Amino acid sequence: MSFTIPGLGPIANPQVWDVVYLGGQGGVGATPSPGIVTVAGFKRSNEWDVKKGKGAQGATISYTGRTPAKGTLTFKLWTDQQIETDWPTFSNLFQYDPTKATINAVDIYHPSLASLGITSIVCEDIGAVEHKGNQLYEVEVALLEYYPPPPVPAVSTPSTSQTNQDTPEAPAPTAEQLLSAAEAQQAAIP
Repeated sequence: MSFTIPGLGPIANPQVWDVVYLGGQGGVGATPSPGIVTVAGFKRSNEWDVKKGKGAQGATISYTGRTPAKGTLTFKLWTDQQIETDWPTFSNLFQYDPTKATINAVDIYHPSLASLGITSIVCEDIGAVEHKGNQLYEVEVALLEYYPPPPVPAVSTPSTSQTNQDTPEAPAPTAEQLLSAAEAQQAAIP
């Protein structure tokens, strides 16, 4: 699954990977983050229900869904403008007060998050601006992907794979068969 934009890789265009965009609608009107941001800890996890056979080898597995991803954004700030003006304005997108307004998830864009399909988040916690030395300040923000369940349950049990279409007792391919297949594959490459 890849939602990154071709040509915007981190080697050729590192500046694109140094910023996260929050809010807006489909990226239009989104607010860029101040300083440089580092994305860490986000993973796409799937949940499986494993049912072991009694007195038998193997198990039946059922896909029960995917869990919302968690991770952190670390913002590196080094100018008065970033610390005194830009960060307070930007960090308001992470602040919630249910007594004043309905709490909504926030749209987000960063290439590494997009590659996992993460497009909307809520803030779990936000740290204080901390001095790290040499005029560098950092703020860490813990996020949770906003990913509501679909209206219809998405529980599914895989039926088989290409490898397991034969019975479990099917013989493994011989070395000659594997070598022949590899040679045929090499011959097909122009």
